[in-house]
Amino acid sequence: MLKTSRGVIKYFLLTIITLGIYPLVFIQKMASETNTTCEPDEKKTAGVVPFILLTIITLGIYAIVWNYKVCERHCDFLHNHNSREILSGGGWIMWDLLGIFIGIGPIIGLYKQIQQWNKVNEIYNQNEEKIEKQAV
Repeated sequence: MLKTSRGVIKYFLLTIITLGIYPLVFIQKMASETNTTCEPDEKKTAGVVPFILLTIITLGIYAIVWNYKVCERHCDFLHNHNSREILSGGGWIMWDLLGIFIGIGPIIGLYKQIQQWNKVNEIYNQNEEKIEKQAV
Protein backbone atom coordinates (compact mmCIF):
# COMPACT_ATOMS: atom_id res chain seq x y z
CA MET A 1 0.00 0.00 0.00
CA LEU A 2 1.34 3.36 -1.00
CA LYS A 3 1.04 6.23 1.45
CA THR A 4 -1.96 8.53 0.94
CA SER A 5 -1.74 10.85 3.93
CA ARG A 6 1.09 13.19 3.04
CA GLY A 7 0.55 16.87 3.73
CA VAL A 8 2.29 20.19 3.34
CA ILE A 9 2.44 20.87 7.09
CA LYS A 10 4.13 17.50 7.66
CA TYR A 11 6.51 18.35 4.82
CA PHE A 12 7.62 21.61 6.44
CA LEU A 13 7.84 20.12 9.94
CA LEU A 14 9.93 17.20 8.75
CA THR A 15 12.13 19.56 6.73
CA ILE A 16 12.85 21.57 9.89
CA ILE A 17 13.33 18.51 12.12
CA THR A 18 15.73 16.85 9.65
CA LEU A 19 17.61 20.09 8.99
CA GLY A 20 16.64 20.15 5.33
CA ILE A 21 17.18 16.50 4.47
CA TYR A 22 13.50 15.52 4.23
CA PRO A 23 12.96 17.20 0.82
CA LEU A 24 15.51 14.78 -0.63
CA VAL A 25 13.60 11.82 0.84
CA PHE A 26 10.41 13.39 -0.48
CA ILE A 27 11.83 13.64 -4.02
CA GLN A 28 13.03 10.03 -3.95
CA LYS A 29 9.67 8.77 -2.66
CA MET A 30 7.75 10.78 -5.24
CA ALA A 31 9.93 9.46 -8.06
CA SER A 32 9.71 5.87 -6.85
CA GLU A 33 5.96 5.90 -6.26
CA THR A 34 5.29 7.75 -9.52
CA ASN A 35 7.26 5.08 -11.39
CA THR A 36 5.15 2.42 -9.65
CA THR A 37 1.73 3.99 -10.14
CA CYS A 38 2.35 5.28 -13.65
CA GLU A 39 4.28 2.22 -14.89
CA PRO A 40 1.95 1.60 -17.87
CA ASP A 41 3.05 4.89 -19.49
CA GLU A 42 6.56 3.39 -19.84
CA LYS A 43 8.20 6.64 -18.71
CA LYS A 44 10.69 6.94 -15.87
CA THR A 45 11.00 9.68 -13.27
CA ALA A 46 14.57 10.15 -12.09
CA GLY A 47 15.37 9.75 -8.41
CA VAL A 48 17.12 12.10 -6.02
CA VAL A 49 20.74 11.68 -7.20
CA PRO A 50 20.09 12.59 -10.86
CA PHE A 51 17.69 15.28 -9.61
CA ILE A 52 20.41 16.93 -7.52
CA LEU A 53 23.17 16.62 -10.12
CA LEU A 54 21.06 17.81 -13.06
CA THR A 55 19.54 20.64 -11.03
CA ILE A 56 23.03 21.89 -10.18
CA ILE A 57 24.30 21.52 -13.75
CA THR A 58 21.27 23.32 -15.23
CA LEU A 59 21.20 26.02 -12.53
CA GLY A 60 17.80 24.94 -11.24
CA ILE A 61 16.01 24.40 -14.54
CA TYR A 62 15.95 20.62 -14.20
CA ALA A 63 13.98 20.86 -10.94
CA ILE A 64 11.28 22.79 -12.77
CA VAL A 65 11.20 20.26 -15.62
CA TRP A 66 11.17 17.33 -13.17
CA ASN A 67 8.19 18.70 -11.23
CA TYR A 68 6.37 19.57 -14.45
CA LYS A 69 6.80 16.02 -15.74
CA VAL A 70 5.73 14.42 -12.44
CA CYS A 71 2.55 16.52 -12.39
CA GLU A 72 1.83 15.59 -16.01
CA ARG A 73 2.33 11.87 -15.30
CA HIS A 74 -0.07 12.15 -12.37
CA CYS A 75 -2.60 14.01 -14.54
CA ASP A 76 -2.41 11.31 -17.21
CA PHE A 77 -2.88 8.63 -14.55
CA LEU A 78 -5.95 10.40 -13.16
CA HIS A 79 -7.45 10.91 -16.63
CA ASN A 80 -6.87 7.23 -17.44
CA HIS A 81 -8.75 6.34 -14.25
CA ASN A 82 -11.67 8.71 -14.91
CA SER A 83 -10.68 11.13 -12.19
CA ARG A 84 -10.14 14.87 -12.29
CA GLU A 85 -6.68 16.32 -11.99
CA ILE A 86 -5.79 18.71 -9.21
CA LEU A 87 -2.66 20.23 -10.74
CA SER A 88 -1.28 20.06 -14.26
CA GLY A 89 2.36 20.60 -15.07
CA GLY A 90 1.54 24.08 -16.32
CA GLY A 91 -0.43 24.75 -13.17
CA TRP A 92 2.56 23.74 -11.09
CA ILE A 93 4.75 26.21 -13.00
CA MET A 94 2.19 28.97 -12.49
CA TRP A 95 1.99 28.38 -8.74
CA ASP A 96 5.68 27.77 -8.18
CA LEU A 97 7.24 30.43 -10.39
CA LEU A 98 4.61 33.10 -10.90
CA GLY A 99 3.11 32.49 -7.49
CA ILE A 100 6.24 33.96 -5.94
CA PHE A 101 4.73 37.36 -6.63
CA ILE A 102 1.83 36.66 -4.27
CA GLY A 103 4.19 35.22 -1.69
CA ILE A 104 2.54 31.90 -0.92
CA GLY A 105 2.21 30.61 -4.48
CA PRO A 106 4.94 27.95 -4.16
CA ILE A 107 3.33 26.66 -0.94
CA ILE A 108 -0.04 26.39 -2.69
CA GLY A 109 1.65 24.60 -5.61
CA LEU A 110 3.32 22.14 -3.23
CA TYR A 111 0.02 21.60 -1.40
CA LYS A 112 -1.78 20.82 -4.66
CA GLN A 113 1.04 18.59 -5.86
CA ILE A 114 0.96 16.57 -2.63
CA GLN A 115 -2.84 16.27 -2.76
CA GLN A 116 -2.65 15.00 -6.33
CA TRP A 117 0.08 12.51 -5.40
CA ASN A 118 -2.11 11.24 -2.52
CA LYS A 119 -5.05 10.89 -4.92
CA VAL A 120 -2.97 8.93 -7.45
CA ASN A 121 -1.72 6.62 -4.70
CA GLU A 122 -5.24 6.13 -3.36
CA ILE A 123 -6.59 5.09 -6.77
CA TYR A 124 -3.59 2.82 -7.31
CA ASN A 125 -4.14 1.17 -3.91
CA GLN A 126 -7.84 0.62 -4.65
CA ASN A 127 -7.00 -1.01 -7.99
CA GLU A 128 -4.39 -3.24 -6.35
CA GLU A 129 -6.95 -4.34 -3.73
CA LYS A 130 -9.43 -5.26 -6.48
CA ILE A 131 -6.77 -7.30 -8.27
CA GLU A 132 -5.87 -9.13 -5.03
CA LYS A 133 -9.53 -9.92 -4.31
CA GLN A 134 -10.03 -11.30 -7.82
CA ALA A 135 -6.97 -13.51 -7.44
CA VAL A 136 -8.32 -15.11 -4.29
